This record gives sequence, structure tokens and C-alpha cells, in this order.
Amino acid sequence: MELNIATLKQHLSIEQEFTADDALLQNCLDTATIVVANYLDIPEGETLPLVNTVNPAIILLAANYYANRNMVSFGNASEMPYSFKFMLNAYRNIAIG
Repeated sequence: MELNIATLKQHLSIEQEFTADDALLQNCLDTATIVVANYLDIPEGETLPLVNTVNPAIILLAANYYANRNMVSFGNASEMPYSFKFMLNAYRNIAIG
């Protein structure tokens, strides 16, 4: 799975021809990539692991950012779905000791 706006639009069921939110979508994608790198404790400048679950986790997070971009929540605040952590936990760098 490629990390680009077209893939994110497909995930969100947004027509590819709709370009008004492309800058926002790119920002969501960039932010999600940084958050996943931080979650995995990947040092800055190093690349993310090329495994089948990292890019889908980034798309999932970016889509969540796009769909829930308001500061005010009218429902219950909740953490990202377990699928996000489930896809990434095996690749986390965890310091022991």
C-alpha cells in the first residue's frame, strides 16, 4: 500500500477529482507518519519498517485525523481503535532496563 493522497482518498471514499482538501489530506498523512514513527520509537531520519501493517496503520490514523478534525467533541473522547495498536505493536522499539 502506497502512502499518498490517492490512497487516503480511496480509504475515505473521496472522489479523486475532489482536490479542495488535498493540502489538508497531505497534512493528515504527514502528521500520521510522524506519530507512527514516534509510536514505534524510530529515531528521526530513519525510515519506517517496510511491513504490511505500518502503511495501513498510517492511513487509518490519517483518515481518523481527517474525519475528526474539530477540537470539540460532542461524544465521548476515545483512544484510537485497537486495530491501530494491534498493527504496530510488534514493531515497537521498547527499551528494557
